[in-house]
Amino acid sequence: MSRSSLIKPLLTLLLVHFIAVAPAQDRQSIRLKNVSLSDAITKIAKLYHVQIAFNTSLTNNIKVNTAINDKTLEEALSTILKDTNIQLERVD
Repeated sequence: MSRSSLIKPLLTLLLVHFIAVAPAQDRQSIRLKNVSLSDAITKIAKLYHVQIAFNTSLTNNIKVNTAINDKTLEEALSTILKDTNIQLERVD
């Protein structure tokens, strides 16, 4: 197994950080049609009025096609990340 194949999964674990926390009851909806994961994260951050730090080099080539319907911030991010190796890390 190459060194780079071992490092990439470690990098993806640290990809998304919540900088600001949206209220738990704040539910939003958005349609994301054939957008990059980077764009999807940016649109969700604006919708929920939060800042999310992430590494665009890991997200630009991943496409998202989904509808977020009446979901909290964490549910929305989990939805767009579900078919990736990328995990969320919340920072208060």
